[in-house]
Amino acid sequence: MSSGEEVPVSNLLSPDGYLLTWQGKQLELPYRIYFQEPALGAEQLLTDRQRQLLQCLYLRHHDGFVRQRYLQQLLASAELEAFTTPFTFSLLSDYVQEILEVLAAHLAPALLPSYVRLIGENPRYWSQTQGRVASYWDIYYRTGRRGSPQFRHYVGNRLLKKLRAALQENASN
Repeated sequence: MSSGEEVPVSNLLSPDGYLLTWQGKQLELPYRIYFQEPALGAEQLLTDRQRQLLQCLYLRHHDGFVRQRYLQQLLASAELEAFTTPFTFSLLSDYVQEILEVLAAHLAPALLPSYVRLIGENPRYWSQTQGRVASYWDIYYRTGRRGSPQFRHYVGNRLLKKLRAALQENASN
């Protein structure tokens, strides 16, 4: 820690997480991490692959601003590594609307096949993701506060619609 205190890594990960299958292998994503961000400029010493892995880990950070910043950095990469799919997909069920807007802006047709594959390997996780999107909208936006979108206009729902259309297209091919 910055204070010089040593803390076991297990204390910096939430005890719960997501167990997924990706490309036939089991993967457990932490629900949240509590690591400090790397020192400014430290990422420049990493290879592109290492940098993307670091960015993926910080997509699980407890601070939504950190998750959003690392998502923007990751999606700015020229070519995403296959291992990034479960990490970016997990953000579909995030409650922070600005993170969902970043995903929506970058959910290009090139990313859809990998998301369709992840859904095919994890139908239960897909159901949970859809439920979380509706639940978070209900908790944070349903009350109709000024500027709150109706569910049909909510960015999370628009992302789900895109994915459902991609699933349908994939099933018909």
